[in-house]
Amino acid sequence: LPDSVLQRDPGSATRLLQFHTPIYFKENGLGMVSSPSFRGTTAQQTAVVWNGINLNSQLNGQTDFNAIQFGGYLAVRPGGGSVLFGSSAIGGSVHYNSALKLNSPLRQSLRFQYGSFNTVNASYGISAGLGKIGFHVNMFRNNSDNDFQWPNGRENLNGQFYNTGFDAAAGLKINAVHSLRFYSRLFDGQRHFALIVPSETKTKYRDLNTSNMIEWVSRYSSVIATAKLAFLSENYQYYANLTAQPQEGNAETVVSRYDAAWRVSTRWTVHPVAEFSSVRGWGRNIRENRRDVFSGSVLTKFKALESLRFEGGIRKEVTMDYDSPVLFSGAAIFQKRGYTIRVNGSRNFRIPSFNDLYWATGGNSSLVPESSWQAEMGHQLILGPFEVSVTA
Repeated sequence: LPDSVLQRDPGSATRLLQFHTPIYFKENGLGMVSSPSFRGTTAQQTAVVWNGINLNSQLNGQTDFNAIQFGGYLAVRPGGGSVLFGSSAIGGSVHYNSALKLNSPLRQSLRFQYGSFNTVNASYGISAGLGKIGFHVNMFRNNSDNDFQWPNGRENLNGQFYNTGFDAAAGLKINAVHSLRFYSRLFDGQRHFALIVPSETKTKYRDLNTSNMIEWVSRYSSVIATAKLAFLSENYQYYANLTAQPQEGNAETVVSRYDAAWRVSTRWTVHPVAEFSSVRGWGRNIRENRRDVFSGSVLTKFKALESLRFEGGIRKEVTMDYDSPVLFSGAAIFQKRGYTIRVNGSRNFRIPSFNDLYWATGGNSSLVPESSWQAEMGHQLILGPFEVSVTA
């Protein structure tokens, strides 16, 4: 999605994607839960990838799009992508990369919106690059009393919410080969769930999510190697009664990833990737457990002709918790004179979340991963300013 689109509606990831992509969102009102559905799949089958790291919750297996804020570059990839992005990339994936330029002037932006029912959307961003160093910081605050009038004359009760957070990135170019980057994000939010009838018990939900990652990039003549180390944490507190002790869940994830894009020739690229993740989850309604996963994959691209190229990949995960299938993807793309045809197939999967497996009153530790087979064909025709595409 181009910058002009991102700047048009910076306050809501849901609205941005709902109007500019084919993703459908089930949203329970302003500031409430927002669940994506890509090609008819569920939110648990849609992956959200932050700077190459899967952000989906280890507890419920999905991402609430009213609990994230985009301050960088946004891209949407339809179809299966488990070979590239692991679990949940079945219907499609949303990719968010932090904005960072090492050579750019000082830029600042301030946005403030105020509306009915004390609704506030505010954000401030600052970025700069001095050739060898650069940084970007984006901070935001959204809140609303959300006490609008219903058609029957009564007021929307217990619908207030707020969320605050930031997204930051910093980079250092050490020399012509090596560079170091750091990414960080935080989201702190609280939402009350509106009452259908005034006699209902008032409830609310609090969540705090953080993501931090350090990245080392080495650029040689024929190889670009990237090493990443990330730490993700999530915490939620659900109050079934505003004065009661909350239900609480926590998860901490450590991810280390190394990949190397090797340009074998001008036509052929090979891209091996190795990743290790360790997850620990615990809470009042979920017993403490740990999951360690090692995965290895190999991706390749081959340009047979100027108008014809092929892509492929294979991935395997190893863990004590479940038997992972061998995943694969393959594609052929033909492009000439404004006409493009794409054909691809893949096998994808989703591992059960910690809630699926270990929830005190409904978890099933015998659950196995979901597996899917997919194939598609797409045609695109560009005639001057017009573009027509169809995918089956």
